[in-house]
Amino acid sequence: MVAHFHYVLVPGAVFGIMAGVYYWLPKWTGRMYDLKLATWHFWLSAIFVNVLFFPQHFLGLAGMPRRIPDYAVQFTDWNMVSSIGAFGFGLAQLLFPYIVWKCVRSGERVGKRPGRARMDWSGSCPRRRPITPGPRRRRMRSSRAARRIDAAAHHQPAHGAAACRPSGAGASGVARCCSR
Repeated sequence: MVAHFHYVLVPGAVFGIMAGVYYWLPKWTGRMYDLKLATWHFWLSAIFVNVLFFPQHFLGLAGMPRRIPDYAVQFTDWNMVSSIGAFGFGLAQLLFPYIVWKCVRSGERVGKRPGRARMDWSGSCPRRRPITPGPRRRRMRSSRAARRIDAAAHHQPAHGAAACRPSGAGASGVARCCSR
């Protein structure tokens, strides 16, 4: 259970964040990152995250208890493999800030739509002016004004005036006028 939880949670969150940064980094900075280094970063991360979490399935099936400071000797080998994966994954993450720094400092400039980018790339990179606020919202109306507007929308007179409503009695359904 522990291996599966971490196998899904860590790659899902970490790889999702990295994918978002890699997608939007050229838009944020106006410069392209080093694709070769980014590819290395991805493959090192993918390999080491599997080396980190896959052996934990074997440890769980072998009966290793959780949350203990020391474990039995029979679990040493798979824990060592998992530790090597953890160190490798951590070291691979050092490439990420370097790629971002290199992109900001010396990446080549991107056009409006690098490669086959989507329409959200159609603006300038990075945005030259601040995003303008949307339309101003009106203040909420008082409940009395809201009732008047609702009454007008349903063609009913406001409170205190005569209203024509269909009669609830009879099959003819003829409207009769009454006052409140």
